[in-house]
Amino acid sequence: MPIQYSCVVCRTTVLCSYQTAPGPFEKLLTSRLPEIASYKRGKKPLQAGSYVYYTITEDDITFLCTVTADVTVMQSYAFLIQVKTLFWQAGFGSRDLLSAEPHELDAEFVAVLDTQMELYSSDTLQAEDEVIPSDNESTGSVTMELAALVDKFQDIDVDDVQKDEANVEVKVNLIKNKVIEGRIKEVGARSQKTEQLECFVEKNSKEILAFRENAKRANWLFRKKNRRMSILLCIIISLAVVVVTVIAVLLGIGILR
Repeated sequence: MPIQYSCVVCRTTVLCSYQTAPGPFEKLLTSRLPEIASYKRGKKPLQAGSYVYYTITEDDITFLCTVTADVTVMQSYAFLIQVKTLFWQAGFGSRDLLSAEPHELDAEFVAVLDTQMELYSSDTLQAEDEVIPSDNESTGSVTMELAALVDKFQDIDVDDVQKDEANVEVKVNLIKNKVIEGRIKEVGARSQKTEQLECFVEKNSKEILAFRENAKRANWLFRKKNRRMSILLCIIISLAVVVVTVIAVLLGIGILR
């Protein structure tokens, strides 16, 4: 069967594995687990002994498989993407896999590996452009070369595109929310300024009314004082006229000579 071995690894722990052909696949892989634990995200080929392991890593979980020479790199990664999708759909992401024991998920997920390995090893899924090494090329070197080519374009797959679309949608929603929040804050600021303006107008209106009242009162007092001064001035003038008149009269009759 073309897909010989497949497993799911969390950091340095093999959670489950299944193989369809004899070989020290897992024994050779054990020595490379520290390197696998450093993987963060994406696809990467891995050489262990005479075998090439194809890997896809996501959220500290790495999905691996090793295949025979008649399986294309694209077919291998298509298998791993399908296994990864089924793994997350099964709800394992909600479990504490970092503290899981080796092969803890064998009973729950080995059947899935078996089914998918058989499916993706069938002739109906063989790619038309399969690469078969010549007599002068070793299987491992050709496979590594193809894996390196795929690794250059590791971001171009359906799963990554869907996640990028989701990330773009999340970013768009965040921008929309920020715009809405900005508008709400702007409206709130305008409302606050309007209230402050109303308070300012009301306060100044009261001061203006008080000023008008004080002005009216001052005007009334000033006019009252002017009337008193006018009356007093009239009395003084009248007295002066009387005095002058009396003096003139007295002079006229010779009393003051």
